[in-house]
Amino acid sequence: MKITRVPIKTICGWLAIFSLMLGGCIGRPGASRAISQVKVEVGRIGVDNRTGTHYVLLRDKHGRSLPIMIGESEARAIVLAMHGVKLRRPLMDQLLSSIIEKTGNHLDRAVISEIRGGTYYAYITLDDDQYQVDCRPSDAIALAMNTDAPIYVNEQLFQHPGASDLTTVQLPATIQKFGLTMQQMTPQLAGYFNGSDSSGLLITDAAGVGAAAGLSRGDVVVSIDGDAVNTLEGFSAAAARVGANAPVTIVARHDGTARAITFRAPPLSG
Repeated sequence: MKITRVPIKTICGWLAIFSLMLGGCIGRPGASRAISQVKVEVGRIGVDNRTGTHYVLLRDKHGRSLPIMIGESEARAIVLAMHGVKLRRPLMDQLLSSIIEKTGNHLDRAVISEIRGGTYYAYITLDDDQYQVDCRPSDAIALAMNTDAPIYVNEQLFQHPGASDLTTVQLPATIQKFGLTMQQMTPQLAGYFNGSDSSGLLITDAAGVGAAAGLSRGDVVVSIDGDAVNTLEGFSAAAARVGANAPVTIVARHDGTARAITFRAPPLSG
């Protein structure tokens, strides 16, 4: 199907309408980067024990962290984007991502640019920096993750007094087996996925034989070779019993539906 590119001014007009729901976005011609920007990734989504507020923790390759307080619905949007989960009825960030893609435009990057009065500000750039759109950080992050665009932070923000408030929070433990990176499923994560079942291990990244067999981010592993798994240690113990090149069957659920996937373990399955 041929895609006809829609002028970016039209996209920005749509964004202005959606701003009533997104909290305010303004489209304008892109400007060159005059500040030092550092590429980051989403380290985790969590809840601050002191305030009960959700936050997204951004990390750079040097281990520096920047926590940004966000709302519960925004936290859910980012979690779903992290794990590549597409809902039957898309959230606003998924809708905007589809509009940008299907109209022949593309999102270059998201930038957390400054903090004023305790509030972080961000923007996204479109079509090789032709346009810049001001957004809330949570919206910019979710859009970037839905379109595989990079996320950057103004390096000066790492020096802000509040930047270290949550850096003592431990990131979730993970294991890697059969090319799959998994973390413990929790009631909080289950809530983000609209589910009440918090058992199993959530796949946060998929590669190798596991991905080739059909497992992907957002799947929840519930058993291996007939043994139910609810902990990282339990899965590791069961995986250790699988011989090289031996068949292994993993049952995983996604969006409430469970399926069994069988593949052969690699010669070195660690």
